[in-house]
Amino acid sequence: MKISLRFLSFAFFSVTFLMQAQIIYKHNFDVPAGASLVDSDGDAFAWALHDFQDGEGLVATSNNAFSPTQSMRADNWLICGAVDVSSANRPYLYWKAKASGARNADEELTVYVLTTLPLSEGTISVDGIDTLATLKKTFTVKAEGGYTHYQIDLSDFKGQNSMYVAFRHESDSPVFGLNLDDMVISDVVNSAMDISIVAPSRAYLSSGLGAEINFYKTLSTPDAELPLSFKIGNYGSVFTGGEFIYTINGVRHSKVISNSIARNDLKRFEVNLGLGEHSIKAEVLDASGRSVSEKAVYHVKVSEPIPDIRITDTYGNSYNLYDELRKGKTILLDFFASWCGPCQISTPEINKLWDSFGRGGSTFQVFGVTTHPQDSYSVINNLNWGAEYPKFAFSNQTKLLYDHFERTVGGEGAIPFFVMICPNKENPAYSKVSWFSNGWSGDHVVMVRQAALSCNASLSVDDWEESKSFSLYPNPASQQAYLEVNLPSRDQVVIEVFNNLGQPVYSKASTMSAGNHRIELPLQELGSGLHHVKIKMNHQVFSEKLNVVK
Repeated sequence: MKISLRFLSFAFFSVTFLMQAQIIYKHNFDVPAGASLVDSDGDAFAWALHDFQDGEGLVATSNNAFSPTQSMRADNWLICGAVDVSSANRPYLYWKAKASGARNADEELTVYVLTTLPLSEGTISVDGIDTLATLKKTFTVKAEGGYTHYQIDLSDFKGQNSMYVAFRHESDSPVFGLNLDDMVISDVVNSAMDISIVAPSRAYLSSGLGAEINFYKTLSTPDAELPLSFKIGNYGSVFTGGEFIYTINGVRHSKVISNSIARNDLKRFEVNLGLGEHSIKAEVLDASGRSVSEKAVYHVKVSEPIPDIRITDTYGNSYNLYDELRKGKTILLDFFASWCGPCQISTPEINKLWDSFGRGGSTFQVFGVTTHPQDSYSVINNLNWGAEYPKFAFSNQTKLLYDHFERTVGGEGAIPFFVMICPNKENPAYSKVSWFSNGWSGDHVVMVRQAALSCNASLSVDDWEESKSFSLYPNPASQQAYLEVNLPSRDQVVIEVFNNLGQPVYSKASTMSAGNHRIELPLQELGSGLHHVKIKMNHQVFSEKLNVVK
């Protein structure tokens, strides 16, 4: 099974660059697109991009720990595009890897190097890679410790203008995990420095042309600065020192590299940026002032958490998001589309919530925002889904609004997508996104209402009737998180919390009487990031995601 998600190797540079810097190919897995991914056993788990918040930014991971209840076997391929080593004198392949399985099992990684890809009806046939590979090596990636650097001498491939590298992760451990990062093919005759940016967690990155990368990030407070970390790696002969040169919007800066950087070593530098759009160029000079690196180019947009949007609903009423927040209104953004089946189910439920909280006349408001370019005013007004709250046709402003939140809070491209905003009346641009979720199930009725009540204590709860077995709020959570359960009879309740690697971090079992119970989860014991909360009760198992932000 071939997976449609791809990675971009953003270093297919010009011939001039290759001769100067000796970095022939690199793949830091910082942005989507570029390499083929194949899930051989068809279990829907393949290589993916993930930020483990370990200082590396996005890495490629073959990992089923994100589904801790589903054991399976890894058989995943990552196949890079053609690399031209015809002008190289001594090409080497470098990468680093670490095991990230929840049960800390050693992981097997096999590397194949070949000059022809086996194709079947235009699709890569992984069955033929083993036969065609000129070079094949298997590595055991130990579970303990951090990343380990690996390298393979590719001198036997000198003169080839088309060479392919394939990574195969094979594991029989029931919960497997393997991370790859910083893959480089370099001619090691001279110093060859690679400059890569480590974007802040939750930064949205997109590909540009050549070496250019765009990414997007918000600042949480008006006086904050965005820290960017640059990784500078050496993939040639020993680099004895020089300068890291970077310009921000045309202003030149430099940092001295006084120590030797041996092959496979990394050095880090950090810079800070404020609000606005920035153009950053970076390179490394040796002690004589000669450029020995790629000339990396980045475009960075740093923004407030909430964009200033002025939109007109399908009935001609104009709204400004900032004005609504200045009034102290809690805003629920309901991103939908006319083709979205689950949206047809969620819409009347959201309308009931809007109606029970005063139909926009109180300190609560719902905005229905389409993400589909074909959704005009007339299309939306004729959906007949029961939405009486303000709805907005597709426009540049609505697209900007959706893109902003999809990038910054993690909409994952799914709709319906909900964002709850708690108002900052004095500075609406820095209002707080208190909760977000995508998709729709019966549990979302409770989740949306609890998120609104947690954000806005002035909202009435007189009409609230507990209709669900459990609810988890607030979500995201920073100080406290509560789990409410409703038991029809005396029963044992088992609560388990797993981190995003599938590792158990909290467990509690207790017998409870019939009725409603509220249990506080120990956020002080949980790190930042996405967690999975599992509840066993009433002879059923429920699960919910909890985003911890500290």
